[in-house]
Order: sequence, then structure tokens, then C-alpha cells
Amino acid sequence: MQIDVGDPDSGAWKSFVSAAAAVAAMPNVEERAEGWRELATLLVGMPGQFRAMAYGSHPELQNAQPYPDTRLSSAEQEFISRLDQSDIEAIDQAIVGSAVTSWRKVSRVIGGAMVTLKAQLPSVPPGLYVRRIAVLVESGALLAQGNVDFMRLSEVRLSAAL
Repeated sequence: MQIDVGDPDSGAWKSFVSAAAAVAAMPNVEERAEGWRELATLLVGMPGQFRAMAYGSHPELQNAQPYPDTRLSSAEQEFISRLDQSDIEAIDQAIVGSAVTSWRKVSRVIGGAMVTLKAQLPSVPPGLYVRRIAVLVESGALLAQGNVDFMRLSEVRLSAAL
């Protein structure tokens, strides 16, 4: 059974409405703006019908810029600072190993790389993988379409040069 997330009776929609009500009720303007930005981030990659309902019921979301998937918390940044060059190379190799010659969602490529490295590097945050995708695209190892800062809105494939 497929759940229609655009259905006003769905759990996803009810959760969204509840979260949006909590954001709208925030008295502090900066906190409220941050809340709208967080909700806009959650909407990235959601089905169009769901996003349309969200924007229609909460026009404030139209101006809220979602955070890219490259965003890292301070704890994640600290973890990454402890990685050495061989760890970064292993991540890059796992990403390239998960890519194919046809277009594939970046989220799928990253998922494959994470599975490959689950024993060796189990705590690498997805944001680093997204950042490494951009580096691999820039180097020519991968070709991209879409915005690679958002893994659900972009696709990559192996470069013909490989």
C-alpha cells in the first residue's frame, strides 16, 4: 500500500501541520525564521503535491531558503577534522565505486558508499559525502545534473574519461 503524502489525512501532513503551527507560534522573529528554514529543508525532495500544500498553507515558506545537505554540525566538523587523507581517499573511492555510467540519484550513490565503508568509517556524516561528490564533479571523475548540494535533487554518473 502506497501512502499519499499529499493526502491531508496522512501522518506526514499532520506532522508537518503540527510543526508549522509550532514555528508560527514562536514569539522570537529570528527563531521563527530559523524554524521556517528548517521546515523548508524538510520539504526539499518531497513530492510536488505535498510542497504545494505546504506553501499554500504557509506562505512564509516561500522565502525560507533550505539548508543544503553539505551543512555540518560542530560535532560533525570536529569528527571530520580528525580524518586523514587515506580516509578521504577511501570515501572518494567508495563514492566512485557506487556510481555507474547512467544517471543515479546522489542520495543513492552516497548510500552505496556508506554501506561500503560501514565497517571502516561508520560515523562519517552524510554532509561530508555530499561535499566529496562536489569535489569529484569538479575534478571530472563524476558528471552531475541538478544541484549537488541537495542529494535528493541531483544525479551523478561516471565520467566517460574513467
